[in-house]
Amino acid sequence: MSSPAASAQRSYSKTVTAPIGGLNAFNPISNMPENDALVLRNFFPEPFGVRVRKGYREHAIGLDGEVCTLMRYNGIDGGTTLFAVDQTQVMDVTTPGDYSAGVPLCTSTNPWWQFTNSANPAGTHLIAFNGADDGIWWDGTDLVRLTAGDGIAEGTWKNIDPKLLVQPIAHQHRIWAVEKNSTRAWYLPPEQLFGVAEFFDFGGNFNRGGYLQSLVTYTYDSGYGPNDYLAAISSAGEVSLYKGIDPASASSWELIGVFYVGGTFTRRCTTKFGGDFAMLTQYGMVTMNSVMSPAADSVLNNALSQKIQYLISEVITEGSYRAGWDIHTYTAANFIMINVPGVVPSQTFQLIYNTLTKAWTIFEGMQANCWATAGDSLLYGSEGKVYRAWEGTLDNVSLAGTDGVTINAEAQQAFSYFGEPGTNKHYKMFRPTFLFSGKFKYRAGANMDFDFATQPAPASFNTSNFGVWDSSIWDGGDVWAGGSQSDKQWVSIVGIGYAASVRLGIDTSSDTVWVSTDWLMEKGGVV
Repeated sequence: MSSPAASAQRSYSKTVTAPIGGLNAFNPISNMPENDALVLRNFFPEPFGVRVRKGYREHAIGLDGEVCTLMRYNGIDGGTTLFAVDQTQVMDVTTPGDYSAGVPLCTSTNPWWQFTNSANPAGTHLIAFNGADDGIWWDGTDLVRLTAGDGIAEGTWKNIDPKLLVQPIAHQHRIWAVEKNSTRAWYLPPEQLFGVAEFFDFGGNFNRGGYLQSLVTYTYDSGYGPNDYLAAISSAGEVSLYKGIDPASASSWELIGVFYVGGTFTRRCTTKFGGDFAMLTQYGMVTMNSVMSPAADSVLNNALSQKIQYLISEVITEGSYRAGWDIHTYTAANFIMINVPGVVPSQTFQLIYNTLTKAWTIFEGMQANCWATAGDSLLYGSEGKVYRAWEGTLDNVSLAGTDGVTINAEAQQAFSYFGEPGTNKHYKMFRPTFLFSGKFKYRAGANMDFDFATQPAPASFNTSNFGVWDSSIWDGGDVWAGGSQSDKQWVSIVGIGYAASVRLGIDTSSDTVWVSTDWLMEKGGVV
């Protein structure tokens, strides 16, 4: 007697890469690339997966209230000095420590400073203004306050009181600075840090009105030279671009053009991006190169932030008046960040743009007022403290290197039709694939057909205890591990639909990367 024919296999599997395309607030959810995300918090999209962001730890404590400015001085010997400005003082916080009894560099009545580094035959210098106090000139050893005077006595500026200046830059061997609440910028003779200042008025180019917000040097070739342009950005969103070395000479000072980029709402609205620079405007994050050579006829179409346009428009419209907006490039990790201040400090977050993959994400948990880079370190100022970010695998590590809390990351991946948009499917299981270097926990669930009512249930996932060399005991139950480990665990689900999306949360104290997700399903018919 012959045996009955074996039943045909009805279940099949599909693998979807983790949301390396990053956050998407532009495409409709029914037609979004499956490698994008509707929610992405504390994950950093990389080409091979999404990695839980690194942690932060205390660097300087004991400061007086909110730290609103971090200034970096680059010495001629290659060393770096870091200054923090709190509510009353400017403090050298280069060395990690408790500064509650520290001696300040000088006092400050306005904690929002802007600064630049400049070099001349005498060495390298930090120049800073805040629109309220005398300016700061620091040469690595001595502090000189920049004041109104005859331009001959050391530290004096003639024709303009440095108390009225903000936003200094070094351009074509000259110090320039913006006069607050005006359309004028003041500049000194070449190589000078004090002296007789002259002004150039950009107001004739600002047809939309507004005041001069910021100055920045711009070049096509990522270098410095006589072809560098000076970009003057208005609060109403117009950029006047000039070429030349002497504003007083009509033969060597030329207007290249005036470009509209969207209104600006913070002095800290630019960041260098190679020879290019990115601007934070009401259109989002726009580069000067894209404005100069547009691929389409709209600034918005060329914005780096187009993929999160609705999100960034919403947060700017809701809170552009708040202090703490900042845009900052962190080259060591290949990202540009936009600091978004919250109604209360705990609501502050960062929009992160991967400069290599062009993917966006959100970082939460860092209550930052300002950001700076010193060497390879990324730092931010907060309530009475300076933190080092993008360091380690725990948040809020103490100055002593103890304590710390695990990092929470969350994602809702875009819905996938798994290559068959018109076919109903019965979803049986899925399993995320992770690379990890230590213990972590995750919870995961699935949503079908754009229904977000389903809440992910905790998923059981246990990693090994890793042995520590020269600490753990042989045959003591620890697993000796070298580098990252990989593991997969199936999660049971019950769902029917055309499309499905995974919702995943991770709580980790180790380096953890979500690589992909396997789905097991059974094909149904067209309903």
